[in-house]
Amino acid sequence: MAIDAPAATPLTDRAPVPLFPSEEQNTTTQPSLAAMMLLTLAVGVLGYTLQISDGNYTPWAMLLVVVSIAATVVGVLVAKVRSHRAGSLLPVILWLLVAFQGWQLLTRSPIDIRLENPAPFVAGVVIVIAIAGAVMGAPRWLARWLAAVMLASYALTGLWLIQVTPRTIGDVRLLQERASERLLAGQSPYGGTIPNIYGTDTFYYTPGMLDAEGRVQLGYPYLPLTAYLGVPGYLAGDFRISHLLAMLLAGVFIAYARPGAIATLAAAVLLFTPRSFFVLWNGWVESQVIMLVAATVFCAIRAPRLTPWVFGLLLASKQYNVLMLPAAILLVQRPWSAAKLARFYGIAVVVAIVVTAPLALMDLRAFWWDTVSFHTLSAWRPDSLSLPVWMGKEYAQAPWGWLSLATVIGATALWLWRVPRAPWAFAAAVGLTLLCLFAVSVKAHLNYYYLVIGCLCCATGATGAAGATGAALPSTSGGTPHPNSLPDSSV
Repeated sequence: MAIDAPAATPLTDRAPVPLFPSEEQNTTTQPSLAAMMLLTLAVGVLGYTLQISDGNYTPWAMLLVVVSIAATVVGVLVAKVRSHRAGSLLPVILWLLVAFQGWQLLTRSPIDIRLENPAPFVAGVVIVIAIAGAVMGAPRWLARWLAAVMLASYALTGLWLIQVTPRTIGDVRLLQERASERLLAGQSPYGGTIPNIYGTDTFYYTPGMLDAEGRVQLGYPYLPLTAYLGVPGYLAGDFRISHLLAMLLAGVFIAYARPGAIATLAAAVLLFTPRSFFVLWNGWVESQVIMLVAATVFCAIRAPRLTPWVFGLLLASKQYNVLMLPAAILLVQRPWSAAKLARFYGIAVVVAIVVTAPLALMDLRAFWWDTVSFHTLSAWRPDSLSLPVWMGKEYAQAPWGWLSLATVIGATALWLWRVPRAPWAFAAAVGLTLLCLFAVSVKAHLNYYYLVIGCLCCATGATGAAGATGAALPSTSGGTPHPNSLPDSSV
């Protein structure tokens, strides 16, 4: 006897897409286990590189950067190569990486100076290693609580470090504190000068960056959003508290983007990368960019309707984030249409303009000088961890700008060819693009590469629960599945 097929549900009777879809509805096609292992290898190698070099050039450090690039490239190439369902192996690898990073943190001061009483710091690291081991076999409800304890441990460790160590004496601190002062006074942070604390013979500044009195012609070199985000920490007594909060939120977004051990372990890898506390101690704004990358991926998984709005904030956080525009297509749900793409990119661009314009228009000339013209005068940096330094100063005048453009185009073509449409793929594509860009730039330092680590950790955390290496799981909640639950297709 024939069995009648169920009638198709009319389009008008379908349930609306929820703002926060369930985990089952939002399951996407996952990358291969080989891809995730290679991206994890890239994170581990890059983190170790920064630990032994502080992001400064040495031949050995440059070789390790090349290894991390190779691992990332091959990881992207094999993203769609299906492997055995051995997803339980990836959490073990991530835990081993957390343990290795903990060993590095315990065998060298996390900042430039020796800690007088490192016991609280040691306790924080040991707690995280233990939690990372426990989360692998924990049920889902317990894993969420363990993730919360891990995040609290990071927050307390970072806050302790800020309070017991002296503030750095650098231009980053001067610029960010002055920006907060000006904002609270209702003034633009752009324009003016700061003292040249590095002396006249420094390679940090070229003659065109200095005025007749030798002061640096710079008010605030970053985009307005980072100035806004720095105000809460300044009001709390230390601008770096804002960066601690940014990294804590990045950890929250990564750990709770997906259920299971992988997301929690990926957050632990990011927060306890050996030089992560050095980034915090210096107050580099890459912490805020990482937070927004993680927030964008989180929304793409949990709240798709908010994704273009949060991506707009990401665009407005750093000048080179315009390079993320092509990768954002991986966040747009299939099937694509001109109207859907226009809406996504339109919202993102409008948000970026709305956030940036008020301060930029207060003094447009000063804004352009600080955020664009000043950076074009940057000199060849002999301490940059990049290919130009490896080749030697005689190649300082080579057309590195054109090579950087070619590198970005090549990286973009690679991920367009090989990665599926998924939130994790967006983070991986951005990490690959920035890693290749920094490797051929005349300026590439610890904070730059830490941003790459953040992107790759976001990609790993967004891959889903352990064991998912094949096609998307069907929705078990009934009704029409959310678009993100449909199998991904390559771009």
